[in-house]
Amino acid sequence: MPCEPTYNAAVRNACFGLLLTGLLSIALGIELGAQASSLGPVPVPEDFKTVDGKEYKDATVSRVEPDGLVLTTKFGISKVYFVELPKEVQERFHYDAAKAAQFTTVQQASIAESNVAVAAQQQQKAQERQRQAAAIAQQRQQAQEQQRQADAIAMQQEAQQAQQQQRYALQQQHKAAARQAAEQWRLRQVAGAAASQRAQEDQRIDRENRRNLENMQREQALWNQQQRVEWARQHESRESYKRELEQQKQLHWGEGNSATAY
Repeated sequence: MPCEPTYNAAVRNACFGLLLTGLLSIALGIELGAQASSLGPVPVPEDFKTVDGKEYKDATVSRVEPDGLVLTTKFGISKVYFVELPKEVQERFHYDAAKAAQFTTVQQASIAESNVAVAAQQQQKAQERQRQAAAIAQQRQQAQEQQRQADAIAMQQEAQQAQQQQRYALQQQHKAAARQAAEQWRLRQVAGAAASQRAQEDQRIDRENRRNLENMQREQALWNQQQRVEWARQHESRESYKRELEQQKQLHWGEGNSATAY
């Protein structure tokens, strides 16, 4: 299996074991290959039968390993261990139980180390996933906190804007009330001025009416006096006539003084 660079000691040891196992397998394979080459040309496809009766028809030996044969058939590639094959096949391929056991031990150790390396890599991947999940959770939490702060700021700004609008509406109401009060005061002033002007006009008319009435009364009194003078002149003595004439002069003098007073 591929060995990726890592700082984990277990993974390094596993990779080193895999490398050692591979080198040992190559060495054993070369040795067995050399032994097989001494047997002659590459064998043609043949039949193999295990001690328990299982058969491999038209099988070609693709590789000889210390503990068995790797066979290629029309069904695929299979490995048959020497302990499953007859003794003559074991002797033919120079089976050595000690080398096979050593090879098996090395393979098992390699598999174990490989499993350790795989477990270590899986653990590292799990830790990395946990770290990434924690980072994502932290980022999500930070994003939520930022969103919460942004929402709070937006709500605060909306509240401030609502307060400003309310203050503006109150100011407009106060201005409207002030304008209305000023208009009412102006109308009262205009109405007061008009009423004062009407009162003055009424007083002027009243004075003029009284003056006209007095003039009419004087004119009536004068006319009456003239009638009496005329009647006295005609029917009474001259003394009476003079007396009436004197009263008439007094009336004329009083009328002149009244006109001067007005």
